[in-house]
Amino acid sequence: MKTLISLLMLLPCSTMAATLIESMDMNGNMSQLYIEGNMARMEMPNKQGYMVVDTSKRTMRAVIPEQKMVMDMSDMLGENRGETSSGIDFKTSKKGSGPKIAGYSTEEYTLTANGKYCGSLFISAAAMRDADIAGFADTMISFSQGIRNRMAGLRGMMGQKPRPCQEARTASAAEFKNKGFPMRIVSPNKRVINEVKSINKNAKLPANAFSIPSDYAVTNPNQMMQDAIKQMPPGAMEMMRQRMQQMNPQ
Repeated sequence: MKTLISLLMLLPCSTMAATLIESMDMNGNMSQLYIEGNMARMEMPNKQGYMVVDTSKRTMRAVIPEQKMVMDMSDMLGENRGETSSGIDFKTSKKGSGPKIAGYSTEEYTLTANGKYCGSLFISAAAMRDADIAGFADTMISFSQGIRNRMAGLRGMMGQKPRPCQEARTASAAEFKNKGFPMRIVSPNKRVINEVKSINKNAKLPANAFSIPSDYAVTNPNQMMQDAIKQMPPGAMEMMRQRMQQMNPQ
């Protein structure tokens, strides 16, 4: 029995191995996403900080060292029901096999809203399994829906109509997640918005990867918005609303 216990102790523990997903955006900026169990860490561009996500506790906090601030965005983790604003009909269509991306075979899917082409996604089911990213993906889908709900409220204040493709992307996220991991995302004008460059299943985590500094000031988007509105001069909100209507006529 002691020999068996000793052997088990020598075996590598899979839960301790972190997965690192590196991606590049349309401007050539690289991003890193670390995942270990229920925890995830996303590095902000230009070393501005990092975001910590706990999928079990449904928390999302951005750590910004330069400002010694923590932005708690946990209350934006709304439920994603695949809903879109009234009058927007989105559809996903499988086009066939795509190229190999970061060593993974992909399938190409297109997204349309009210008959308009909104872009393409190159999906890999194997990458979703290898990266063990399903739980994180669910959390980010909820976050996208929370953002969508906030933006819908702001658009209402500004007298704007919803943007069909943006609505369709949010509503279709859960459907695409069930198909696999998006290895490449293409815009309506055929530009690559984001592409996965590598998936490392045995990555080393940064030091204190998921720590939240206890001496940093904590705020949230609601508080920041309220503070910004308080500092606006009289009539500024109405001027913004009129300007947005001019830029986005009905």
